[in-house]
Order: sequence, then structure tokens, then C-alpha cells
Amino acid sequence: MGGLAPHKNAINRHHEPRGDEKPNPHDWYIEPAWCVEALLGWSGLISGFVLDPACGEGALLLECADRVGPSVALFGQELDPTSWCIARSQMLILGVDAHLGPRVADSLREPLHSGQ
Repeated sequence: MGGLAPHKNAINRHHEPRGDEKPNPHDWYIEPAWCVEALLGWSGLISGFVLDPACGEGALLLECADRVGPSVALFGQELDPTSWCIARSQMLILGVDAHLGPRVADSLREPLHSGQ
């Protein structure tokens, strides 16, 4: 992992269970690090675009930015307002040019990036 990884991991701890809280097996807010690694390693991504239709807090998009830089256009969309705000904030703070759409929206019912 490159330069963005420490910041990404610190911010993504937002959804980790705390104290006696039990993790919800149906929560998929954040891609586990091994999942992001496998997906990017498998894709062999060098240029083009990445669309994460349920980007959560932006872990996959941040990892793409970290690995391949500006040669890939990054697009994400999120339904949960808190996760969308965190993803947008991370992109701004870290200077990552990712297009998350102007607002939260359901990717299946209202795709914001369909014409791009």
C-alpha cells in the first residue's frame, strides 16, 4: 500500500464494533482490506475507470487512487448519508479526484453516473 493507506484505515474505523457491540453479519459498509487487495490484484487495472456503486466510505476508490493514480477515473455512489459524507470528506482531505455524485442515491434506482 502507498501513501493514502494510513489515513484511510484511521477513518474507516468508524464502523468497527466497539466494546460489547456484536458485528452485524449483514453489514457491508467497508470492504475488508483483503477483498480490496484481491479485487485490484485480479483486475490488473492500469487505466480506464472504476465505478463502485455502493462505495460506502470509499475504501476501494482510495485504494485505486493509491495504486494507479490519475490514470483511472473514479466514480462512486452511496445510499447512506453518513457513509457518503465520510467518503466525500476523505476524497477532499486526501486530494483524490473521485466523482461521488452531488448527493446520496440508490445506484439501482437512480444511477448518477450512467452517462459518463
